[in-house]
Amino acid sequence: NDAVFEHKKMQFVESNYVAECFENVEIVHSPEILAELVNAAYQKGDNILLMSSGKFEEANFDFS
Repeated sequence: NDAVFEHKKMQFVESNYVAECFENVEIVHSPEILAELVNAAYQKGDNILLMSSGKFEEANFDFS
């Protein structure tokens, strides 16, 4: 139902506004760079909050 998606659709928020609100946020537009950052900094069992306006397609997380 398109009306449901229209009702829940967020207004566009500038990335610098988001960064200011969260202070230590990383804004990444590339799935490959996202995967590199996550795989270098986190391991299996860690907690991480990922937020997206879409999907994390093509981001290969291994959490090794």
